[in-house]
Amino acid sequence: MTASQCKAQSPLRNPAHFPSFFDLPNDMTINYNYHFLGATCQYQPIRHWCFIGEITDDQFARDSFSRNLIRVADVGNRDGVPVFFYRETGELDFDELQVGSTFCLRYAQSHFFLDSQFGIRCEHFYNVSIIPARLSTLMEISDFNPAVGSKKCWSCDSEAHELLTCARCKVARYCGKACQSADWTSRHKMWCRALPKYMDLVGINYNKWEGKCIPFQA
Repeated sequence: MTASQCKAQSPLRNPAHFPSFFDLPNDMTINYNYHFLGATCQYQPIRHWCFIGEITDDQFARDSFSRNLIRVADVGNRDGVPVFFYRETGELDFDELQVGSTFCLRYAQSHFFLDSQFGIRCEHFYNVSIIPARLSTLMEISDFNPAVGSKKCWSCDSEAHELLTCARCKVARYCGKACQSADWTSRHKMWCRALPKYMDLVGINYNKWEGKCIPFQA
């Protein structure tokens, strides 16, 4: 498979499922790319979606005197997008909001704040996942697409009846110790911690709306 073919099948490069900040619906208007008028005359989502952005500023992420705030760079390379936290439901460990990690929010919407900032208002913390990896690393994983290639050795690409599974991430698979060691040196050392949450991020059918949201946290 060519590099362009890999990117075409790369889950995180699908803008309908993982939109940039400017492509998000706004919480004060109806966007028919995201919602439809249901039988009960209420607007419902057409599909699932998730905003992802690398945390570039965590100075006020753990601020106990005002609004918790991070700034992120999105998939469209727009930096400085503000994300403010107003807890209504769910729990969130704010210590995980570190520069270099990736912030994920399902069903994100853009919001105009009273102080004239344009960003994201995060209220339902069960829709949040913090992945301990840079966005570029997640894009590399997405282009590799482990959900598709899990039946082959991650290093030599050969098929085997029995494959070894990485004891840490429980995702990567190898035909032997030599391949596992080679892949650890070349890339898996950077991918390992991120893979479980990455698989959770892409592990739902984003096209199929069944009448309810699918949170990261149960």
